[in-house]
Amino acid sequence: MKKAYELLARIYWKINRIKLRVMIDRELEFWSSKKNEIIDNCKSSYSTDIESLGIELPENEKQFKVLGEIDEYGRLLSQYKITGRPEVSKHGFVNKERNDVYLVSAGGKAAIKKIYRKNKVGFIKELKGLYLANLGGCNVPGIIDIDFNELYIIFSYIDGIVLQDVNKLKDKNTMYEMTLNQINKVHEQGIFFNDLTSKNIVINPKRGPFIIDFEYSAHKSELGIFFDYFTKLEKERTILLYQNL
Repeated sequence: MKKAYELLARIYWKINRIKLRVMIDRELEFWSSKKNEIIDNCKSSYSTDIESLGIELPENEKQFKVLGEIDEYGRLLSQYKITGRPEVSKHGFVNKERNDVYLVSAGGKAAIKKIYRKNKVGFIKELKGLYLANLGGCNVPGIIDIDFNELYIIFSYIDGIVLQDVNKLKDKNTMYEMTLNQINKVHEQGIFFNDLTSKNIVINPKRGPFIIDFEYSAHKSELGIFFDYFTKLEKERTILLYQNL
């Protein structure tokens, strides 16, 4: 019975993913009309000045400057060194399969520019998930700018250490509880994150765990009556994630 229910849930979700792909241009048009509203509502979200990363730029370069590129394994290729961010050489750099991700200065703020290439669905999923999570006060990156033609989002860089790069947590139980609290808040906004791994949790020294990378997320409208089923699995995944550290 349990396996049949799981199969039905996944078939239902797959059908709605197909519907989203068919209707994607209409989705783009809708969210494009809300661009200014989205950016305005994210102005109070977490952000950090570029100087806090130990990077000094002339005033004329702070408005927008590419500082480096992030590869498939989260490593930074850059002339700048950032505490807590693993580095990679040009020779060892591994290109991302689905998108291009850059560390940038945006108006003097440390930010990430994520280019989705032709992946309209991933672009909309990340935009919707991030925006709703921001509205709910979740620990997630704030949206700084959006381009609906070039398909990219610029969002705040989370200063901290990615969970997969943490050698040992001082208080694993506390960090687990904080992460679960953030996951619950994301769920309360009608978002199933759907990619909960140690590479998508950043531990900020002051505010604790942040959830990043909503490209695979799903809104409850996609999951219907199965939303609670999928979010329950995600909570269980959070437990396993910290047990395996």
